[in-house]
Amino acid sequence: MTICKALALAAILASIALHQSAAQTGSRPASDPQCQRLHSLRSQWIRHYNATFAAAKRRDAAEVCRTGRPYVLIQARLNQALAAHGPRCGVHADIRGEPDRTASVAAIVGAACRVARTQPRR
Repeated sequence: MTICKALALAAILASIALHQSAAQTGSRPASDPQCQRLHSLRSQWIRHYNATFAAAKRRDAAEVCRTGRPYVLIQARLNQALAAHGPRCGVHADIRGEPDRTASVAAIVGAACRVARTQPRR
């Protein structure tokens, strides 16, 4: 009987610790489909950001144009999802409150596309 009580107490303490660590990181249970979608959009955004940044670092305008268009679309979707579902999914207010830079990034990608059109193909 004492072992059962000790195991139950250990399980309760472990669940409290897990709940507190989830609250500190801002994560929520993965059961909410909107939070899963938000996480998926963030992963896509990071992948496209890295590809676009690498192309910009190489000064490859054609590659910035190719990778930048999906990046801008994902960024716009992510901004909308953060505004709509960020609080429910535990996204910190500082992240939700960031200014929408989609227009400025779109202008940079558009400029790269114009430059790429004027360069000869490799």
